[in-house]
Amino acid sequence: MATLVQPWGFRAQLSRPHDGDSFWVLADLGFGVRAEVELRLDGVHAPELSQQGGQETTDFVNGWLTANASPGRRWPLWLEVVQTVTTEPGMRQSFTRYVAAVWAYEHRFTGQSLNDLTNAFLAGHPDWPHGF
Repeated sequence: MATLVQPWGFRAQLSRPHDGDSFWVLADLGFGVRAEVELRLDGVHAPELSQQGGQETTDFVNGWLTANASPGRRWPLWLEVVQTVTTEPGMRQSFTRYVAAVWAYEHRFTGQSLNDLTNAFLAGHPDWPHGF
């Protein structure tokens, strides 16, 4: 996986949760531009939903995202997003995705990221598969 640029910072709100390491957000791109994008947590390799621990990790991540989607704040999340490109083995095409570090907006410079919290949650369950 190759990183193309330095991280971009965005305010965002949860749009649709998905699983233990991916979700959709509505991101405020600035200048009145908004976009709904799918993101993966950077550096987090959660079990798939069908694997042991997959549902528990999904519940943990979605619970954190929901708890930090405070009703009084339009943009409750802060994202540091990086575009990555992976060349699929044996294929001539590349696969582009966006990975993010995620914080509650109020704690974006002082608090732990969702990424750190999720990795700590996963590390507490050694019976669950980690990584790919």
